[in-house]
Amino acid sequence: ISAIRKADLIIIGPGSLFTAIISNLLVSGISKAIQNSRAKICYIANLMTQPGQTSGFKLSDHVQAIEEYLSKELDFILANNKKISGEVLALYKKFKSKPVQIDRIKNPKRIIKASLAQDKIGEAISKDKRKGSAFREWSLWTHILRHDSDKVAKEIVKLLK
Repeated sequence: ISAIRKADLIIIGPGSLFTAIISNLLVSGISKAIQNSRAKICYIANLMTQPGQTSGFKLSDHVQAIEEYLSKELDFILANNKKISGEVLALYKKFKSKPVQIDRIKNPKRIIKASLAQDKIGEAISKDKRKGSAFREWSLWTHILRHDSDKVAKEIVKLLK
């Protein structure tokens, strides 16, 4: 809470919307500290929907859910506009997961569209040798495509300037 009070920029995400992001906003004092902070708030949108949690969600659904629990509007929303390859989409289709679609939100100027996805995919998959296990399946889904940390960092630095 002290760090939130001192922050210039509060970054939320990426992560599982309800189990990683909103669950942290429910911790006593966190949402209130963010509400009272002078810092700008940036949400880094997920690249793909999460089966069973955000199936069918568009960007506006993610934003609405976070803003509901924050009781405050996000200042910036970083969203991927890099085309995802057919090969990757085919892998995600197996898990009933689709790219998070950028749609209309209130105050659309808040959306910063950028190429945020990694160029290389699935590096973690090749390291997981537990073939056939339920963990392997989850590992496959969670590691096919990731945000490129350098690309995200460049966008965040721009926001801080």
